[in-house]
Amino acid sequence: MRSASTGSIVLVALAALHLSACGSCGSRTGGTGAADAAVASAFPPVPQPDGLVAQGWVRAPDALWARVQNGVSGAVALLPPDVGSLVCAAVGLDPKLAPLVDGKALSYFVAADAPGEGLAWAAAVPLKDPQGARALLLGSDASAYTARTEGGMQVLSRTGKPLEAAAAIAGQSWLVVARNDADLVRLGPYAWRTMPTLPAPDATAAVVADVPGSALAGPLAARMRARWAEARQWLEDTDREQREHHGGRAPDFGDPRAIIASLDALVQRRMALVAQGRGAHVELDAGDDDVHVDVRLQPGAAEAGADLVTAMRTGDERPLGELPADTLLAVLSRSDASMRAEDATDTKAALAGALGEKAKQDDRRAIERTIDDWTAARGDWMTGAVAWGAERGLWLRTPSSNAGPGAVREWIDLARRPVLGEPLRSLFQLGPPTVTTTSVADVTDATLATFAPPKGPSLGVAWGMHDGELLVAAGAHAPKLLGAQATPPARLGDDPRLAAALAALGSDASFTLVSEPLRLDSTRGASHEAVAPLVFAWGRRGGDAWARVDAANELLRELVRMKAGL
Repeated sequence: MRSASTGSIVLVALAALHLSACGSCGSRTGGTGAADAAVASAFPPVPQPDGLVAQGWVRAPDALWARVQNGVSGAVALLPPDVGSLVCAAVGLDPKLAPLVDGKALSYFVAADAPGEGLAWAAAVPLKDPQGARALLLGSDASAYTARTEGGMQVLSRTGKPLEAAAAIAGQSWLVVARNDADLVRLGPYAWRTMPTLPAPDATAAVVADVPGSALAGPLAARMRARWAEARQWLEDTDREQREHHGGRAPDFGDPRAIIASLDALVQRRMALVAQGRGAHVELDAGDDDVHVDVRLQPGAAEAGADLVTAMRTGDERPLGELPADTLLAVLSRSDASMRAEDATDTKAALAGALGEKAKQDDRRAIERTIDDWTAARGDWMTGAVAWGAERGLWLRTPSSNAGPGAVREWIDLARRPVLGEPLRSLFQLGPPTVTTTSVADVTDATLATFAPPKGPSLGVAWGMHDGELLVAAGAHAPKLLGAQATPPARLGDDPRLAAALAALGSDASFTLVSEPLRLDSTRGASHEAVAPLVFAWGRRGGDAWARVDAANELLRELVRMKAGL
């Protein structure tokens, strides 16, 4: 492996351990009584730095790193086996220092805004033998390191070659590292003098971080707005270029400006929820098979997001667990009647804006009626999934009254109208649908709509009722897909790892996404490695907005491999 690749992996590993947010951990081992009092007197806590973004705790970083290294394996397994060795390799310190770093005790980190430079950070790691560390690095005239004293820290420099990051031996028992010397001086004292005096959060995760409301409203909100402004500008520029290529006229099907405006309203609401939050709490930990992150956001006043959080409809993950096992990607969304009515109104407005003058008044009435009937027929939850087995296609499922099949038929009939039928013919070479009844085991009122192209296989949409739920399947062999959805030979929830990841969500999720992206690699086939889930969910936990990401170790292994260029 090239040294540049090794260094990049080491820095990624250190960032994961010290810059993600850290877990409550108990007390750091160290001196007691008069010794502690003397240290506290010589190096009292310092105020919170300006622009603070997060402050965190890392419990037993050696144990956390061992779980990550053993689980992710691959290139990560080639890295040093303990945090002390990782720090020395990444910073450029003598590797003999590594055994003197206490990887079983509590470490701290702090991150702050650095306008124009990204994120500033510093971390404080306890030393088992600080005097031995000083003797090793600075105790000889022939030493490769020198130091200058600044604020109780001996800031280290390497003779002949700059260190890869800033480092200092601080106080009586700390090794402090930072992105650069400016960050070390600005944030280091808070990490080693103030953080150890703060109560650790009440959590069991290995890494825990707290984000103050000032950071949500300030630097983090500014970054979100800047990223979205860039994305929106790109969309608008793309639309303008397309119009110029077509003599200045709008696209034949749909108005991108109206679509962008609708998307902007949605994004702005979500950003406001974050920006006006009172604070956030992040927990990261690693299990035997995965790494997971939980984020909780304390919403602001009712008009600033509390109402949005309270209105979330949450529930268990049973609908996802019952999907066929050969699902590549699936989403589960929950809503109550008032939320669905509001979504229907937004959908009507978005479609009206997108279709513009191409939709005649009769078209608009038909579309609005279809949306209303679908909204009334569907239930409190809905799943959508991509089938990736012998038959490939799409699945949709929701609790429904007997009106459900009729509501689907209304959507199919809309394709006969030129305003929607023309795009199907132009973009997908699909003709108007032919609707017939069909027979599918364990599905009542099974119906099949076939969209026949001029040549090649036709596209089918099949639907019907099963145990009080409306099932819809789309694909080249839609009835087969519908049957597989109704009575799958194996289910997603049969996989122990995915079942555990879903169980960890409890009944707190309003939206959940499950994916097994390694299935896209045909060389993996149906191997155990290909069944590596990624789970993302958001919802409400207690009175907080909450989100969770759970990634299988195999996915992280692939991510590290790509980042390192291996």
